[in-house]
Amino acid sequence: MVDSMVSEGCSPDVVTFSTLIKGYCKAGRVDDGLELFSEMCQRGLVADTITYNALIHGFCKVGDLNGAQDIFEEMVSSGVCPDTITFRSMLAGLCTKAELQKGLTMLEDLQKSVVCPLLTFVLSSFGDECIYIQSFGWRASSVASGEVCN
Repeated sequence: MVDSMVSEGCSPDVVTFSTLIKGYCKAGRVDDGLELFSEMCQRGLVADTITYNALIHGFCKVGDLNGAQDIFEEMVSSGVCPDTITFRSMLAGLCTKAELQKGLTMLEDLQKSVVCPLLTFVLSSFGDECIYIQSFGWRASSVASGEVCN
């Protein structure tokens, strides 16, 4: 796709690459999305939050939390700021895989960031555990301990 664009005289930009990467990741073809990401970087284009979010969401969707974590760490080390979509994808992926402790650790980090006050959503529930994130804070409840998680 990208090669045909270039041969037609159209130089793809970050938006073009991000759109293609998101499409691959939505289709579960994360490896193809990662290959495009590498090509984008080789062309000297700098990934933005949207690009990283597409990859993180894609890795979480296919159950590859290590891949999602690697992309997340690359995102942060590259100086690209995670947003609420980034954290929601990471936290939902962790909770889907029953990685409650990692999710709680990420929530603690999130509380220290400037993104935290923007969040209000139910993250996930599984088994007896439920995490609810609310603006300006969070709480973890256990149904087994008699607390209700709504």
